[in-house]
Amino acid sequence: MGQAKTAYPLESYNVAWDAPSKDSSESMPCGGGDIGLNVWVEDGDVLFYIQRSGSLAETNEY
Repeated sequence: MGQAKTAYPLESYNVAWDAPSKDSSESMPCGGGDIGLNVWVEDGDVLFYIQRSGSLAETNEY
């Protein structure tokens, strides 16, 4: 009896950004653990938001 082959379509999980974003709503999430990072490009500038878990925002909110 032969082994059963299971197909895993990994290509569908490989997300690629191939064009600049129009604003932060199209940012690329990066980071891991307790660090969060969102990166995007606007008008040729690379911009980012960075956040650490448990830190307060300027409005004293998590």
